[in-house]
Amino acid sequence: MYKTIVAATDGTEASDRALAVATDLATAFRARLVVVHVNELVVVRGGAIPLDPSETETDEKIRNQVRNLARDGQQAELKIHTARDPARSIANEANAVGADLIVTGASRHGPVAGMLFGSVAHRLLHIAACPVMAVPMPERHPLIPLFKTA
Repeated sequence: MYKTIVAATDGTEASDRALAVATDLATAFRARLVVVHVNELVVVRGGAIPLDPSETETDEKIRNQVRNLARDGQQAELKIHTARDPARSIANEANAVGADLIVTGASRHGPVAGMLFGSVAHRLLHIAACPVMAVPMPERHPLIPLFKTA
């Protein structure tokens, strides 16, 4: 069913979970795994600067993850981009490699934080030409009921 799977990662815990799911799927379907990381740029007066000041460390972490996949027998390749719109860059790379699926992590931002910071997973759902799987983080805190039940 899947011949090429793109795992979108930004080095966060949510992305690590998504990479594990993408790896399992690639193994199960004997699919090509393409790991995509985008160093996001923010436009400021006079140019653009990296959003993440620790992008070198993040890049190295992701390179090591891909090396470990290769050591474990998984065929995986890494594509690193620098762009203002990470979702668009991931979608374009997915098109370029003929991806059948994009797997990404999903952070649990509230509606306001999602509006302020955006969500790559949410944007991918709207612009990608192939299916997108968003892997959620497990709940860290129990849900607090809004209403007491008798």
